Amino acid sequence: MLKIDVTGFRGITQAQFDAPKITLLTGRNAVGKSSVLAALAAVLSGDTMPVSGMDKKGSGAAYVNRRASTAKVSITKDDGAITCSWPEMKIRSDGEQFVCDAHAAGVVRFSSLISSRERAGFLGEYIKANPTKEDLEKNLIGAGFEQKFVDTLWNDIELNRDWDVMYNTWTEQGRAAKNRWQTIAGEAYGSKKAESWLPKGADHSIIGASQQEADQAVKDAEAALEKAIAAKAVSADVVDRYETLAKKVPDLKISISNIEKVVEALKLNIDALETERNSIPTSKLPTNSGACPHCGLAIAFEKSASGYAVSKTVEVSPDELGLRQAAITVCNDKIADARAEMNLQIKNQRNLSAAYREAKGAEDQLAEIRAKGSTGGEGDVDAARLAKDIAVEFAKNIRKKNEADTFHRDVQIIALIVKALAPDGVRAWKMQIALEDFNSALANASTVAGWGKVSVNSEMLMHFETIYGDLPYFALSTSEKMRADLVMQITLAAYSKAEIVLMDGVEILDNANGRRGLFRLLNNARHSTIVGMTTNNLEKDPPPDLAALKLGQTFWVQDGTVSSYP
Repeated sequence: MLKIDVTGFRGITQAQFDAPKITLLTGRNAVGKSSVLAALAAVLSGDTMPVSGMDKKGSGAAYVNRRASTAKVSITKDDGAITCSWPEMKIRSDGEQFVCDAHAAGVVRFSSLISSRERAGFLGEYIKANPTKEDLEKNLIGAGFEQKFVDTLWNDIELNRDWDVMYNTWTEQGRAAKNRWQTIAGEAYGSKKAESWLPKGADHSIIGASQQEADQAVKDAEAALEKAIAAKAVSADVVDRYETLAKKVPDLKISISNIEKVVEALKLNIDALETERNSIPTSKLPTNSGACPHCGLAIAFEKSASGYAVSKTVEVSPDELGLRQAAITVCNDKIADARAEMNLQIKNQRNLSAAYREAKGAEDQLAEIRAKGSTGGEGDVDAARLAKDIAVEFAKNIRKKNEADTFHRDVQIIALIVKALAPDGVRAWKMQIALEDFNSALANASTVAGWGKVSVNSEMLMHFETIYGDLPYFALSTSEKMRADLVMQITLAAYSKAEIVLMDGVEILDNANGRRGLFRLLNNARHSTIVGMTTNNLEKDPPPDLAALKLGQTFWVQDGTVSSYP
């Protein structure tokens, strides 16, 4: 049992009483009930200026009763005590500290928080909905990231103490990677476009080609050009070789055209197989399911002549899931085979393109030689220069392709990080899990009180079941709001393991269901509760005698003092 002593605080002259599990402070308006509760809230929450509407920067003297020079409140339990005095506004504690936060003390209400972000942050601390490093690991390591990267990212999150800061930082990095890709490609970025992008004038022969080998080919071509300039005559055997190569030009041209068609057909086949694979559902829920807009539970829709019918969803059977997974495996195998075949054809295409360039160069060189009626001369220099230009262009295109692919991969990797850090990423996943348990606790408390069910949806809006249906907090009547707030306060007190809960203004609840439900709820709770309730007419609306009901003790507050009732 708690021992309460409030002296000289606002409207209270002297209030000394023992507080059992449930204590009811009642009396007419403006007799000191709220002053007792405000004093207790101050010492328990640590807010020594607890009265709403009073200047927080003002003097503590404003809290001292006009007939006293100082005010003091103390709460004593078996293993500890806590006191606070005004105008000094200093809190002192001895022994075990009291467990009671601002929400349990009635200083803050969840429903009074304005933004959904503020409510999510507030509630997350209670219901352990704030993501942990392990939650981030599950999301990113499963996507292929290394532990070292996740460690670094988590350290950055803790350093900034804000997921949104890191979300915005990585979003900007993704935007920068797209801009760098666009600078290289000279066109707007698109994920599918970037996957198969080639530099203007290049063909598929550059895919997988070695930059080192291409750069060496440029050096070789430059050396050949220098050699051709030095010796402008060619031997007869060189002419023979040109003729042999030139004869291959038509066939090579046809072969290249045919193989390009094969590569294109393989790409289309791969796209079709990936589309087929991605269309196979992997969820346990049927494809015609969704979330109820009111309670968030999964439901199924069936179309009929009269409209849509809603029913509880039935998870897809393990056998059906197995068949789907088998179908996905078949698609993956076909995709792998098609990619292997396409890579082989691209390699063949690259070889044919190299052979074609060589044969075409020989054909052009031979034409120059014949035009001049010579077996050597200026034509050799032109051919060497052409070969060098081709080699330079080929190496440049490989470099552009590799750089563009690097930035495309960066965009894809960053997109996974952004998805995890986004408000609807890991945080929403963790909050959804925590909300399921929390809403179950709210529902249990509502049932004990015999009131409509209280719940919190994914937008952090509190709802309350009324005779008109499940309504958001802002649409509730004053008494319904009080019930919703009380259920929230008592449930959060259970989560925080608060020892004491303070509540005021419960006279708005009716006797039939409201007050009886409240006391049932408080009797079922683990904590002690001190309740303030106005009673203006003892004959028509007498307060409950908690001692007679074996629930606690009722006290009458009058003229700044507290006495037992009846």
